[in-house]
Amino acid sequence: MGRSATSRLVISVLPPPGQRPVASFTYSCARTTCTFDGRTSTDDQGIASYTWNLGKQPGGSVTGAVVTFDYKRSGSYPVTLTVRDAAGNAHSTTKNITVTK
Repeated sequence: MGRSATSRLVISVLPPPGQRPVASFTYSCARTTCTFDGRTSTDDQGIASYTWNLGKQPGGSVTGAVVTFDYKRSGSYPVTLTVRDAAGNAHSTTKNITVTK
């Protein structure tokens, strides 16, 4: 009686390496103080850095996944989040926010 050999081949499909991250954020404001949360951003290898341009000069550029900023005055401001992954790929998104006293 002969023995038969059985082979098993498993194929996994992985996303191509080096995909660009996707910047995304939510925010909430209590009067003129707003909190911005970029943790909804995604990347195949994870987000390495978060840079915010809060539409206010001077002092409107900060880093971190979650940041809080006091605009001090009512108004409309363009807020931009730029995320980078470990490979240096970047992506930005902008939302216009309205702050009221």
